[in-house]
Amino acid sequence: MMERRDRYGMAKVGVATPNVGQEFDELNSVSGFMLNVLKGMSYTKSEDSKCYNAFEDLVIGVDTTQDLLKKIYIPAYLAETQVQTQDLIAMGAAFYVDCSLDKFFNNLTHLATEEGVSEISGRVAGAYLFEISAAQKVWNNPSDYSTQEKGKTYGRALAVILNYTI
Repeated sequence: MMERRDRYGMAKVGVATPNVGQEFDELNSVSGFMLNVLKGMSYTKSEDSKCYNAFEDLVIGVDTTQDLLKKIYIPAYLAETQVQTQDLIAMGAAFYVDCSLDKFFNNLTHLATEEGVSEISGRVAGAYLFEISAAQKVWNNPSDYSTQEKGKTYGRALAVILNYTI
């Protein structure tokens, strides 16, 4: 994917922020925030998970697709857009599999039952002193924290409440 971006003369991290060498999770945007939420939800805090890597690939793919769609009026880009669309579909499937989204949605369905409500209330009560209070502190003072710190804190709280780690 990055070779294709180089071939098109695109920056490593999109059109808006062409900082060479910048990581996607350092972006002050929705995609950077989501990547950091996934880092916070990771079972092993020290390394990136397969789910994180799949979502990062998806972010790169969407960014590249947007740039290609801006140039679709040029006939030479029609074939490249088709290849990019196929890659984007494959990356979406990899994201679904690597993040075990089926388990995530099954878990959410379970939480909508009476038993699930009692489970989630117990999790919230147990996590309130630790993960939830840290997330509240970040929520109340957003200017004191970077996008990375916010995302990781919210991700840890979400992982504990939903009992879903990646």
